[in-house]
Amino acid sequence: MERESIDKFFDGVVKNVKTAFGKAVKKTDQLTHIGKLKIDIVSIKREMEKNFTSIGKSLYEIHSDTPSAPVWENETIKNLIKKGEELNERLVLKKDELEHLAHEEETTAEDLSVDEENGKATNTEAPSPDTAEPEVVVSTESATTDEPAQATSETDNKK
Repeated sequence: MERESIDKFFDGVVKNVKTAFGKAVKKTDQLTHIGKLKIDIVSIKREMEKNFTSIGKSLYEIHSDTPSAPVWENETIKNLIKKGEELNERLVLKKDELEHLAHEEETTAEDLSVDEENGKATNTEAPSPDTAEPEVVVSTESATTDEPAQATSETDNKK
């Protein structure tokens, strides 16, 4: 009986370590994706700045050559403005995706919290009835004596 309780205890520890590791990997993936999106946003903004500079340069050149020229009908200007609109659309999509991931990150951070009182990691997700196992508690009361610590489950304590 005691051997089964110890086995259950260590099975629970292994399961918790695997769960924590899986969550750490997921969190790392999320943070990597968020970092990539931030780099993409900066890159798009830089490209937009270059495009605005090109528009200004083209307007200046057109006006310098022919001050009365209808600049808004110039194909170069039309193409640069169209490119600016496309860049802006890409920027909005990247920002939306970043906002969505940031919201997901907040949610997953709440999934695993630490019980301040005893320093144990607690999973705030409700366990499914199929996988719910009794909690194993190691008694430290006998730690001051020569007897080994006893591992018991909640169901043993209720008997």
